[in-house]
Amino acid sequence: MFVLSVFLAALCVYSCRKSEYLLFYCSLISIVLIISCCIRITSVLGVPLNGSEDGYYNGTVISCERKLSGSDRINVVIQGIKAELRFGKDVEVPQTFTGDVFVVSGKFKVPESPGNPGEFDYPAYLKSKGIRYLFYADTYSLVSKASGIKKTLLSFPDLCYRVREKLFERFTYGRDSEDKALLAAVCLGDSSLAQAGMIRDFSLSGCSHLLAVSGTHFAGFLAVLPFFLNVLVPDRRRSSVIYVLLSLMIACVTGWSESVTRAAFMSSTAFAGKDTVSAMSAAALIMMAADPFCAARTGFLFSFSACIAIRLLSGRISGKLAFLKVKKSILTALSAQAAAWLGTMPFSTMVNSRYGIVQFIVQALGGIIAKCVCMMFIPGVVLTTVFPKDFSYAFSAPSCLFLRLLRKTVGTGGGIVLDTSSGRPLSTVLILSFWMFLVLLLLPPFSVRKLLLKVSCAFLAVSTGFLVSGFVRHVKAEVIFADVGQGDCCLIIAGSTTCLIDSGTYEKGEKNVSDLLDYYGISRVDIAFMTHWDQDHAGGIAALDQAGRIGCIYTGFVGSDSDTKAFDKSLLSRKADPKAFRRNLKQTKAGEVFELSEDVRLMVIYPEKCETGGNPGSLVILLDCCGKTMLFTGDIDAETEEILASSDLVRDVDLLKVSHHGSRYSSCSSFLGSSKPEIAVIQVGKNNLYGHPSPKTLERLAKTGSEVYRTDIDGAVILEFY
Repeated sequence: MFVLSVFLAALCVYSCRKSEYLLFYCSLISIVLIISCCIRITSVLGVPLNGSEDGYYNGTVISCERKLSGSDRINVVIQGIKAELRFGKDVEVPQTFTGDVFVVSGKFKVPESPGNPGEFDYPAYLKSKGIRYLFYADTYSLVSKASGIKKTLLSFPDLCYRVREKLFERFTYGRDSEDKALLAAVCLGDSSLAQAGMIRDFSLSGCSHLLAVSGTHFAGFLAVLPFFLNVLVPDRRRSSVIYVLLSLMIACVTGWSESVTRAAFMSSTAFAGKDTVSAMSAAALIMMAADPFCAARTGFLFSFSACIAIRLLSGRISGKLAFLKVKKSILTALSAQAAAWLGTMPFSTMVNSRYGIVQFIVQALGGIIAKCVCMMFIPGVVLTTVFPKDFSYAFSAPSCLFLRLLRKTVGTGGGIVLDTSSGRPLSTVLILSFWMFLVLLLLPPFSVRKLLLKVSCAFLAVSTGFLVSGFVRHVKAEVIFADVGQGDCCLIIAGSTTCLIDSGTYEKGEKNVSDLLDYYGISRVDIAFMTHWDQDHAGGIAALDQAGRIGCIYTGFVGSDSDTKAFDKSLLSRKADPKAFRRNLKQTKAGEVFELSEDVRLMVIYPEKCETGGNPGSLVILLDCCGKTMLFTGDIDAETEEILASSDLVRDVDLLKVSHHGSRYSSCSSFLGSSKPEIAVIQVGKNNLYGHPSPKTLERLAKTGSEVYRTDIDGAVILEFY
C-alpha cells in the first residue's frame, strides 16, 4: 500500500505539475489510511481465539458475496471477531442478507495454510480482507433483519446480484456449461462456474486477469457508445451524464470489485475529458477509505499498477519501439500492453506467473478477444431482454464464438508455457530487480535516478549470479513428499525425467498434485507407481491419468477383487472411465529396476507376486538417489515388515516413508531395527479420524533415532540432491 501511495504521488508530480497540492493531498490521505489499516489489522487479527469450543454466539452479517454457482461467501462478526461463515452438511442454510442478526452454534477455526509449493494461499486471501478465522456453524437462527435506510443501503448489492442472475440466465439460455462458465467469468467477473482446468489454463498463460472484469473489459463494454452518443446526443454534458450512468450500471452488474471500480472511474473521466490521473487517485482513496484492506488484494494491486504503468511508461515504450515502422494505433496498443505487463510484474509472484514471450503474446491476443466478447455482450443482453427467450441462443452466438476462440488461445498458450518451461518459477528477488531496472531505464531523468539504477543493477547482478550458480551447481534430483492430507504422494524429479509414487485421493490429485506439477513446470509425468488400490493412494493417479498428465502407470495387482471393484465404483461416481484407466496400467513385481537418470534409480523389492489390491499387496520401492537410499512402503502391515526385515534389502536406509500414515500396526521394532532410517516421513492429514500417527509408532521411531517429519505439521517435505 505504501509503495502504491508513492507511485500515485509520483504520477501526480509527472502528470499534474500545475497542481502540486495533489501530491500533498494524496500523501496525507494515504498516510492516514495506512495508519487506520494497521490499527484495524491489529484489532481484528490480534483477537485471541476464545471460541475454539462449541458454543452459542450472537453475530451480524457484514457482507455476502453471491456467486452464480450458489457458493456464497458470507462474512460475519461473531462476538467481535470477523470470520467467514461456513455451514455443515446437515445445516439448513436460510437465505442470508447483509445486516442480518443471528444466533449460531459451532466452532472457530484457523484456515489451513498451503502445504505445497504452488498452492493458493487462502489464509493470506482472508487476511487481505481483514479475516483471520473461519466459523463452522452447526445451527443458524435468524434473530432480526436490517430495517429502514440501513436495509435499503445494505440490500443494494443483493439487488445487483439478482439483476445479474436474471440477465445471465436469459442470455445463456440453451448454452452448454462451458459457454456459461466463460460468459460468467469474462463478462460478469464471476469465475465460480469455471472448471479447474479452465482456471489453470488462464493462470499458466498469464491471463487470470481476464476472468475478472477490469479496464480491458470496460473498453469493450463501452467501445461503441461514444460513437452513438456523438450522433444522438451532441451536447457534451448530457452525453457525459449518460456515459457515467451506463458505466455505473455496468459496474453494478459486474460486481463492484477493485478493478471494476477503478475502470468505471477512469472510463467516465476519460470520456468527459477530465484528469484521469486525479480520477485514478480518487478511486484509490475512496476504495481505501471504505475498506483499507482492499489495498492488499491482488485485484486492487494488479488493476492500479497496470494503469499507473500505462500512464507512466507507455509513451516512453512507444518511443523505444518507433523503429518498428508500424501503424501508430498498433504501436500504441503494443506499448500499452507492454506497460501493463511490466507494471504488474512485482505482484506476479502472488499468482505464480511465469514470464516469457509466450505469455506476452497470449495476453495481447487474449485482451483483444476479450474486448470483442464484451463489445458484443451489451447489445446481446439488450436484445435478449426485448425479444422472447427462444432468440437468446442467436443473440449470444457472437459473444460465445469469441469466447471459444479465447478459450482455445489461452489453452494453447498454457500448454506451450508448461511444455517450454523448466523447473520452478524465477525467484522473487530476480523478478523485482529486473522490474526495477527496466522501470528506471524507461522513466524520464530525475535527481536520484542514477543512484537507483546502480542499486537495481547491483541487486540484478547478485540475483542473476545466484541463478547462474544454480545452473553450474545444478540440482541433480528433487524428492517432494507432497501434503495431500490423509494420503500418500511423492514426486521425484531426476533431470528431465519425472516420477510419481501415489497421488492421494482423486480430489487431491485433481487439484493439489496438479498445482504442484504446474509449479515445477511438469506438463506430463513420465512414470507413476500406484502402490495399491486404496483411494488415498490411487485416486489421484486416476485423476491425473484422466487429465492426460501421466505417461505410464505401474502397479503390483492388475486383476479384480473387492478393492479394485470398490475403486472402479468410485471412479464411476466421478464420471471417470475405469476401463480407460486400466488400459494405462502395467504390472510390475519385485526385482524390476527403473533408471530415471544416471544418479537416480528405482527398484521394486516387494511383492514377487501380488494377489490383492489392498494394503497387504502394496508395492515396496527402494529409491537410490545420488547415493542416498529411500524406502517407500505404501500401507504394508507388520507381517510384511517382518518379511522385509529378514531380508537384506532394507538395511540401513537413509529415509523411510512410514507405512500406513504411522498406524500403530506398522513400523514394528524389528523392521525399524533393520532399516535404521535417519529420516522418517509420515504423510498424514490434520486431525484425521484414525488418530494417525499413533503415539506408539512415534515412540518406536524416536527410539530408532529417526528425525521425523510430518506433512500435517511441516507441509511438503522437499529434498534436493546436488
